[in-house]
Amino acid sequence: MRDGDLKTAMAELVEQLERDGPKRFGALWSPLLAKYHITRKHLAAEIWAPARIGELLITGMTARERTIKDDHIIAKRDAST
Repeated sequence: MRDGDLKTAMAELVEQLERDGPKRFGALWSPLLAKYHITRKHLAAEIWAPARIGELLITGMTARERTIKDDHIIAKRDAST
């Protein structure tokens, strides 16, 4: 896996969220992994950075969870909020 592949995959993920709205992580990661040869673990970890600063929202996680799971909803934060 190359860092460039992960960055490109994240850019595509954000574009998809902007176009289609919130999606389950399980629906997002599989096509990206096949296309960019990245791992699910690395993609999930990469989502945390924009989530920590409020650019992405992760819905469905409990306070004790540290890993993004397939049923969690990933969304692009609305610019108006």
